[in-house]
Amino acid sequence: MRFAIGVVCVFAVGLVGCQPAAPPTAAPAAVPQPTPPPADPLSLAEAFAQGRNEFDATLRFLQAADPTLDDADLIRAANAAAFDDPDRTPLEGGLLLTRADERAVVAYPNGRGLVLFDDGAPPVQLTRWALDVIAVQAVWLPDEAGISYVTLRADGGTTIHYILAARSGSGWEVRWHSDDNPDWWFNARDARIAVAPDLSRLIVTGQATNTTNTFAESFSDVTRDFTLLWERDEDSRYQPALTASAFASRQEWLWRVAEPSAYTTLVEFIERLRLSEVEEAAGFTADPSVLEDALDFGLALPERQFIVTAATETRIEFRDTRGAFVATFITPRRSGGPWLLTGVRPLGAQ
Repeated sequence: MRFAIGVVCVFAVGLVGCQPAAPPTAAPAAVPQPTPPPADPLSLAEAFAQGRNEFDATLRFLQAADPTLDDADLIRAANAAAFDDPDRTPLEGGLLLTRADERAVVAYPNGRGLVLFDDGAPPVQLTRWALDVIAVQAVWLPDEAGISYVTLRADGGTTIHYILAARSGSGWEVRWHSDDNPDWWFNARDARIAVAPDLSRLIVTGQATNTTNTFAESFSDVTRDFTLLWERDEDSRYQPALTASAFASRQEWLWRVAEPSAYTTLVEFIERLRLSEVEEAAGFTADPSVLEDALDFGLALPERQFIVTAATETRIEFRDTRGAFVATFITPRRSGGPWLLTGVRPLGAQ
């Protein structure tokens, strides 16, 4: 396996924070110091020099890498070569990579982004900035690659990202990046992605918060998961196959794309009661008495907003300023069907 060694000039973009500050100029304390002029953009290349030894070591490693190593063994070997520290693991700040034949995608630590390497072609930067990458994988076609990667958020959660790269002339270029599409962020939180083998579709399942007024989700760890299908168009851009504009309301769209769960059922059940869609709400119950109890307890009153205080797979406790309740559920009767409510009662009631 051979990789062309070349300088990725754009690698330095986004690394301003890595550039060492100039030493202060000696002056009497009473004399105010002038504001230094902005750094010359060309000097940003100096920031990359700090990681150049690591970058060169990785290139040399890729040239000599054993083609029989799988990605996990390759990552361990690459970090040992790049950092000269066999005990360093990717999650501790090392590089990550995925490889197929003569091509590889490398995720560098400290926000230096993702780079695609191909034998005989110059390296191409896929992202200018990718902080705390903890996983990267790719679906390879002869002239295209679908690269997904996961970043760690400050709150400990994760975010999923996707890049479509394609050959262009003697090298590669980025055709589409999920981060540039505002719709991507809807359910990219703690998400998983399935990439079609021909790169024609993406299926993303992840969390979206504050999608209902019935529950104050910012005060709870319980949320709904949503699944969106992204389809590739003739311009090699991915678009959601089903958008809120196709429905009478955003609420109806959320019902459609929500993944079945006990909490998903509870949210839609109460929301439909508040819209006086009693027949539709009844479809989420295992017994007619559940509907009657929910109405008697005032769950349909639009001014009430609840907080989930405890939850298991088949039981949810929730409350507001007027009372606390427990809802119980059974698993779906059919694949993809809703969880069904078996009871709603005040917390502590027999």
